[in-house]
Amino acid sequence: MTILSNQRGVTLLELLAAMVLLSFVGAAAYMFIFNSFTFQERSEERVRLVQEGIVLSAELRSLHENESAFFYSQDRRLYEGNSADGRLITHPDITLSGLSVNSEMVTPGNSVTFTEESSHITSMLINGSYEHEMETTLQTLGDFSEEFVMAAGNNGNDNPPPPQEEDLSYPGEDEIRSISEVVYSRQTNNCTSSGNAVYGQNDVNSWEVCTRNIHSDGNLYFNNPSTFHGDSPFSLEVDGGVMFRNNLIMYNAPLLTASEYIWIGNNLHMFTNGRIETQGPLIVNENLTLENNAAVETNNLIVEGYTRMLLDSRLTVQNDAEFNNGLSTENAPSIQIGNNLTVNGDTILRQSPQLQVAGNAYFNGNLDFQRGSQFYIQGDAVINGNVASNIRWDAGKLCVEGSLEVTGSIPNPVIVRNDVSSCSNQPEGTIYVLNQ
Repeated sequence: MTILSNQRGVTLLELLAAMVLLSFVGAAAYMFIFNSFTFQERSEERVRLVQEGIVLSAELRSLHENESAFFYSQDRRLYEGNSADGRLITHPDITLSGLSVNSEMVTPGNSVTFTEESSHITSMLINGSYEHEMETTLQTLGDFSEEFVMAAGNNGNDNPPPPQEEDLSYPGEDEIRSISEVVYSRQTNNCTSSGNAVYGQNDVNSWEVCTRNIHSDGNLYFNNPSTFHGDSPFSLEVDGGVMFRNNLIMYNAPLLTASEYIWIGNNLHMFTNGRIETQGPLIVNENLTLENNAAVETNNLIVEGYTRMLLDSRLTVQNDAEFNNGLSTENAPSIQIGNNLTVNGDTILRQSPQLQVAGNAYFNGNLDFQRGSQFYIQGDAVINGNVASNIRWDAGKLCVEGSLEVTGSIPNPVIVRNDVSSCSNQPEGTIYVLNQ
């Protein structure tokens, strides 16, 4: 019996077409996997360069504090001291290009000795084909300038407690909301406000509200969440006080000044050169975040939420400062308190912060001052918690000119010394108590 079938095999043309199609799919999959690995490698290398930049900034800050020198070798690496015989302070795989100190280029084969109170350093960190620009400002911590002196009759002991929010004077919310004048966005003819005013828009910047800076000779009230920004430098100058019912975000170099007070109903987030200056108190009812060269100057400060400072941000308080839900620092911020400091909650000082307190300091929680921290208290220090309880590496340097009281524990790696008369040129990992 003969069985007929109409089934046939694959032709050569179909086989070639399938092979070509599979080659395209395989090539696409290969490129996807290759690019994924390449992107991951680049991301990891960039993160590594950023981390190495932070470590190098801490090394330079330590040299600057001790008025020491570094050597820029012919192979574009940095060494401690005046020659390549010193300790290598950069990673062996990383070289530097375009190194400058206070806008003066440093040529390879030369050393730099830190003699100025402030040194601005820029350089490009290079590892193979990857680059990262490092920029840091180093400041010597010594005695406060005349601008930051203790109040008359204050000898570092028996300082009065910081003022509470109810002791600070500013108009109530209902009082300001009853004002009839309302300034809306995109009214380019209304850059100057006479008397009290209520702003209803969300954004305030040089191109959306006014073509020039805004000035007000009365109190201002912002009802909505507000963002201050501008492609060019922009300022809002208020002769009275400013109240923000919701959040305030500031970036791209805006300047907010007030002669009486600034009150933030929710969060305050400032970055990329945002600045606040007030002759009265700054009150933040939730969280405060300062980063990337943001700067605040105020007479008194009260933060009800958590405070985080990073990336060369600066906080200057002429009198008392109160942080009611903790304080942390990252990437070399600077804090100057002209009188008393109170922190309710944990304080975590890491990545080379500089903190000066001209009065007493009260810590109602744990205090961690990690490697590179430079912390000076001209009055007494009271720590109602543990010291350096969460760190795994050496602590920074804490200098107390008055007395020290710790209710918790101090781990063995941290040394407490009261046999020195000055904190200058002293090693880290130590608490120095000068008058005890």
